[in-house]
Amino acid sequence: ALGVGAARLVVAWNAIWADPDRVASWLRSAAAAGVEPLVVFDHERGARCPSAPCPLPSVGAYEAAVRAFLAAYPQVRLITPWNEANHAAEPTAGRPDRAAAYYNAARRACPACTLVAADVIDGPGMLSWVSEYRRGLDESPQVWGLHDYYDTTYFTTSGLRDYLDAVPGQVW
Repeated sequence: ALGVGAARLVVAWNAIWADPDRVASWLRSAAAAGVEPLVVFDHERGARCPSAPCPLPSVGAYEAAVRAFLAAYPQVRLITPWNEANHAAEPTAGRPDRAAAYYNAARRACPACTLVAADVIDGPGMLSWVSEYRRGLDESPQVWGLHDYYDTTYFTTSGLRDYLDAVPGQVW
């Protein structure tokens, strides 16, 4: 046994159609190892984010893809609707409203799933991005994601402390 409870797989939002073999292989390996998958959706593979083209899917297309993914892989119950949504290289960086709409769509697709909200990096503008993101949510998430690169790089905890003050629930 690996001694790992969960492992993170970052895939394109439309991976169920665009990369099904890779997803199936990874999920089989995770199951064989007794590891719970945390599936993290992101921009399309091959998108040259942040330069063009770096399209955002419509909320309807995103929700359809998440529903199809979960129908194919009902064992997936941990989901991050969008990876590092405030990162400058993501098409959601300037669209916290769209990132929130993806969270809402993922919740509609899986009412029983644990969703990791926001999943932000602790860079400049994080708190204002999160504030706008929260306004677009249909619920108050219980779990929030943070990639604390700035804190780690500069040997501080200010990003983490600010984030803990800004969001309710657990921070992963």
